[in-house]
Amino acid sequence: MKTTYTILLIFASVMLFATNADITTLQNMEPEAPKLDPFYRKIHDVLEVLKQKKIVRENGLTENEKNKILEALLKSIRSDLRYNPADSKDYVSECAKSSQSQIFQPVSLRNGKIIYFRIDYLSDDAVSKLIINYGKSLSVSDAPAGVVLDLRNCRSFEIQNADRIASAFFNMAAKNIQKDVVKNQPNCAILIGESTVGTPEVVTWLAEKSKNVITIGSPSAGMPFKPEMIKLPDNSSLLVPQIPDAYKDMPDGPVKPIIDAVSPQSANQSKEQGVFTEDSCVMKASDLLISLKTFNKAKR
Repeated sequence: MKTTYTILLIFASVMLFATNADITTLQNMEPEAPKLDPFYRKIHDVLEVLKQKKIVRENGLTENEKNKILEALLKSIRSDLRYNPADSKDYVSECAKSSQSQIFQPVSLRNGKIIYFRIDYLSDDAVSKLIINYGKSLSVSDAPAGVVLDLRNCRSFEIQNADRIASAFFNMAAKNIQKDVVKNQPNCAILIGESTVGTPEVVTWLAEKSKNVITIGSPSAGMPFKPEMIKLPDNSSLLVPQIPDAYKDMPDGPVKPIIDAVSPQSANQSKEQGVFTEDSCVMKASDLLISLKTFNKAKR
C-alpha cells in the first residue's frame, strides 16, 4: 500500500512539473512583432530628418499639416479620393443643396439661331423636362443653328441620367427622342466650369465621343462619381468614388474643355435676355455654333 501511494505521489509531481513547465514556456513566448512596411518606415525617417533640420517642429506636425499630407497622399493615388477631417461638412450633402427643384426654361439667343438650356441638378424630373424642351426646340420649321447646354453650376450624382442626356443632345444612339430628329441634330456646345460636379462631368466626358458637340469653359471639379463615405476611428472619413462598370475607362481628374473661356456664374434667366451679352462664355459658344453652321452650308 505504501509503495502504491509513493508511486502515485511521484506521478502527480511529474505531471505538475510538466504543466508548470508548459505554462512558463507559453508565458515567456512573445508574439512576433509585425514587420513594418519599408514605405511607412521611410515616411518616419523623412519626418525625423525634417525635425533635425528644424523644418518640422520638435513636437511634430500640426493637425492642419497632417490633414494636408493625407489629402496629398490620396490625390497622388487618385484625384477624386478625398480626406474629410472629423468636423468637416458632408461633400455629397453639400452638392445636393443645389437648386434641385428649379427648372430653367430654354432661351432663344442670336435672333433665334441659338437655343440656350441650363440645368443645375440632374434629377429624373429635371432631365425629362430638359429633353422634352429640347425636342420641342427642334420640332419647329426653322430649327436652330445650334444649342448651348450650360452645366457650369450643375452638381449632381444621378449617374442614371448621364446616358439620357447624351442620347438626346449628342450624335449617339438616341433613347428619348425620335429618330428623325436625330438625323437633324444641331451642333451642341457644353459649358462647364469648376462648379461642374458629379454626373455632369460624366456627360461632358461622353460629349468628347460625339462629332456634333464641343466643350467650352474651364476644367470641372474632378469628382464625377458619387463617393462612399468611410468613417475612420477618429471620426474623420475617406471619400471613395463608386465607379460604375460602364465608366471604368473614364480617366480620373477634372474634365478639361476643348476651348478655354472665362466662365462666370450662369446668367440669371429671370432677367432680360440682354443679360446674356455679359456672359462671354455663352456668347463665345453661340458665335462658334453659328460659324460652324455657316461653314457646313458653304461646304455643301
